[in-house]
Amino acid sequence: MIQYIVRPFQNNDIMIKTDDPTIVETLKIAYGCYVVDFTEKECIQIFIIKTKKMMYEIYCDNKKTVTETPLQLIENMIFDTTFYYENIFALHAGAVSVKDNTLIFIAPTGGGKTTLISYLSIQGFEYVTDDCVFIDMNNNNVYPYHKPIHLRKGGYNIIKNHLYDLDEIHEIYNDGNKRYVYSPSRFSKNNLRLNKIFFIERNEKINELCNMTTNEAIQKLMASTITSYSIKKEYLKFLSIIARECRILKYKDLDYVYDILEYRRYI
Repeated sequence: MIQYIVRPFQNNDIMIKTDDPTIVETLKIAYGCYVVDFTEKECIQIFIIKTKKMMYEIYCDNKKTVTETPLQLIENMIFDTTFYYENIFALHAGAVSVKDNTLIFIAPTGGGKTTLISYLSIQGFEYVTDDCVFIDMNNNNVYPYHKPIHLRKGGYNIIKNHLYDLDEIHEIYNDGNKRYVYSPSRFSKNNLRLNKIFFIERNEKINELCNMTTNEAIQKLMASTITSYSIKKEYLKFLSIIARECRILKYKDLDYVYDILEYRRYI
């Protein structure tokens, strides 16, 4: 069986060839519409063979790896071969939109951005991405990346404790940990305008929205990219422009975030 993972704004896609239908099913759950039967772009080839001991042999670039968690290894390989088009600024971030305006949320891994994106999507905002935000450095447009949402157990429990029902849920294991995967029913369909960027800090004590200096915002933006960028004049000019839209958002209540976005009218 052969499937392809198409990679937005990159020259190379990923070809996955395997003898295990479970791998194909898991890939389709994990990557949604970005798993296809055919692509015209050049491909990085990954071969996966299931052994008798519930292990997997993975071959890529003349290297063999044996693992119990093939999905994690595939994701690592994808990350290691990630090189975006020159005009694309790729942030490790989540985003929602309203009226074609994008609200971006940045936090370190485990910092709550996926839980927040799920909550806001349930509240009526349109889903843009929970993993990677693509911004065109030529015009500041944001391009949707509708990879399914991957909730950790803690985030899933927070959503359930708010008495919200998610759309069809799939459970998959990644790096030995369970993920709750689903695709929101409301999602953005167009290229979007950049509105605000929030560096979120989840806590147990305060709800607060803080301004940032331009230099502070630029440093945080540079630290949040998925891939490295050459420090050129045009790049710094782009960062200085979008830095004006950056804020620090500290919250202990999800409802506080909703109130800020809904009633303070950033749009």
